[in-house]
Amino acid sequence: MSDLSITAVSEDLDPAEIFAKLFRHYSRNLGRMGRLDMSEWRGSDEVEGATQRLAASIRDSGVVTVPQFADAMSHPRKAFILLRAIDWALHSIDPHGGAHGHGRLGRYRRAFRRSGFYYGDESWGYVLPRRTYPTRPQPVPDDLSGYLEALMWVERMPDHIHFRVAGPELDFAQEIRDAAIGGEEITVGCVPFIDHLDELRLKRIDRADRWYSIQLRDGSPRRGQNWDRHWKERCRLVLANLDRSGAHIGLLPELALTDDLLAGWRELLHAHRRPPESRLQWLLVGTGPLTGGSAQDPPPNRAVLLHRDSGEEVWYQDKCEPFTLTQRQIEDWQLAGLEPGPRAEWKRDTRDRHVVDAWAGRFAVLICEDLGRVVSIGADLSTVGPTHLFVPVFAPPVARHRWQEQAAVQFAHAVGSVSIVANSQAVKWLNGGAPSGPEEVGTALVMKPLSRGPGETWAVTTEIKHTSGDAAGVASFAVPRGCGGPAGEEEARRW
Repeated sequence: MSDLSITAVSEDLDPAEIFAKLFRHYSRNLGRMGRLDMSEWRGSDEVEGATQRLAASIRDSGVVTVPQFADAMSHPRKAFILLRAIDWALHSIDPHGGAHGHGRLGRYRRAFRRSGFYYGDESWGYVLPRRTYPTRPQPVPDDLSGYLEALMWVERMPDHIHFRVAGPELDFAQEIRDAAIGGEEITVGCVPFIDHLDELRLKRIDRADRWYSIQLRDGSPRRGQNWDRHWKERCRLVLANLDRSGAHIGLLPELALTDDLLAGWRELLHAHRRPPESRLQWLLVGTGPLTGGSAQDPPPNRAVLLHRDSGEEVWYQDKCEPFTLTQRQIEDWQLAGLEPGPRAEWKRDTRDRHVVDAWAGRFAVLICEDLGRVVSIGADLSTVGPTHLFVPVFAPPVARHRWQEQAAVQFAHAVGSVSIVANSQAVKWLNGGAPSGPEEVGTALVMKPLSRGPGETWAVTTEIKHTSGDAAGVASFAVPRGCGGPAGEEEARRW
C-alpha cells in the first residue's frame, strides 16, 4: 500500500486522516473488500469484539497508534475493523453540542465548526459527520459506506456545492434544543401565502424567444388595492400564526417574495420579538426576483431563509433549473396573460447550490423544478447527504402520486432526505385536472423516512395537508431531526 502516506507524530496518527486514506484506497480497490467479505466480517463475533475494543482505545486516547495502523494494513479484514472502529469512536462526538464532554476527540468538533469537515485534503478527500441513510432496502449494504454510521467520505466537493456550518448566532437557540422532545423531531409549518392569481403580475417577454415572468403585485394601489399594505398585513398574520403553531421552521412557497417584501419581513421580525411560547427559529420567506437594488436582468429566482430572532439571513438559494410553461399548462393554470406558449422562465442562470449544517439537520433548498431534476441535482447533493430539502413550488394543488411525491421518494431512497414541499393557493384545478377518488390533495407535502438505518423494506411515508383556504394558515408536519451526535456501542452495532 505504497500510496498510503501517513504523517506520524511519535506513535500517534490522526483517526480522521487514517479514515480518509483507508476509505479512498479501498474505494479504488473494490475487489479487496467485496460485499460478501464485509457481510461475513460484520457477522463475526470476533470481528465485532475487536471493533469494540479498538473503538474504545481510539475514544480514550484520541489517536490511532502506528502499531494499530500497521496491523490494519496486514489484511483487508483488519482494515475493515479499523474503519468501523474509527466510525464508532467518532460517533461519541456531537458536532453541534456543547464544548465539553467530547474528551480527546473534542478537537474534531472544533475542526468541523471551523472548516466544515473533520479532515480534508484535495488528494485524499474529506471526512464529514454523516446525518442520513438511504431508505432503500439494504440488509446487505451496497458498499463500504453502508457499514458506517457516524462518518461519510467525500472524494471531491463539486465546485458549485457550497457547504458550511451555521454559526451559533444563526443556529437553533439552546432553549429550543433543550425543549425538543427527546431531541428526535422538529416541526415545519408550511404557509400558502398567495391566495389567488389576482395577487400575481404576469408578464410576457418576447426577446429572441418567448419568456415569462411571474411575481407578486406590489407598489402603488391598483383597482383600489394598496398592495404594500396588503402584503404587510398578510406577513403579520403569517408570523403570528407561525409563532402560535409550535413550528420550529416556517416555509413559504415560490413567488412569495420581492425585494420590498424581504425588507418588510426583516423589519417585522425586528419589531415583533418572538413570544415565549413560540418555537419558531427559521423562516423561509419564499422565493422571487430579488436584485438587491442592482440592475440584474434577468434577476435570480431566489429563496431567502431568515432567523426568527434577529432577521438575519441564514442562507439563500437561487433556482438552478428553469421551468417551461407549455400552452396546455398556461390554459389549465388560467395564465391567459402569458399566451401564447410555450414560454421559458425569465431568470438568471446559476449552478451554485448551498447546503447548511445545523443542530436540526443538514439543509438544502430546491425550488420547484429543481426537485424534479433528480439525475443531475440529486447526484450533486448526495455527496454531502442533506437531511432535509425545503421545496417551495408554484404549481396546481399537491396530490398523491404526482411529480413532487415521485421526486421526493427518489431523494429519500438514494440519500435519506426528508422533502418538505410548500405550495400556494394561486393555481386551481381546471379542465378535469383534479384527481379522482380518495387521493389526498393540499398545499403542502412531506415525504420522510420511517427509520434511520439500513432496513429490509422501502421505509418512507407521505403526508399531505391544507389550510382550509386560509392563505395565512399553517400546515404543520413533524419530521425527524437529522441524525448525528453521541451514541453508545449497542446503537452503533446495529450497523
